[in-house]
Amino acid sequence: MNTKHGAALGVSTLVLVIGAIVAIAKTMERIEQVKALADRAQPIAIAAFIVLTLVMLVIYIRHVSRNENLSPTRKVVWIVALVLFNAIAMTCYWFLQVWLKSMDQT
Repeated sequence: MNTKHGAALGVSTLVLVIGAIVAIAKTMERIEQVKALADRAQPIAIAAFIVLTLVMLVIYIRHVSRNENLSPTRKVVWIVALVLFNAIAMTCYWFLQVWLKSMDQT
């Protein structure tokens, strides 16, 4: 993966992490106002966030499975981590396997 694609994947991952943080903060902020969750925009935002997460998960799993630098055992570990820990694992994988590797190639 070249530096341009690596940076784009990193930005997408960052958006995912920030979205998760904002969602948690908003939920904590409005815990008393459960009725506010029924707003029209909120279900759309939640659906978009879920779709983004699934798309990113597919992209990362595809990258892991094609990564020649990883042994088959490490590929399984990364895929399990991505499925279980989503944004945290995506951030770690992106930094360790995409960004640092693209920096080594330049």
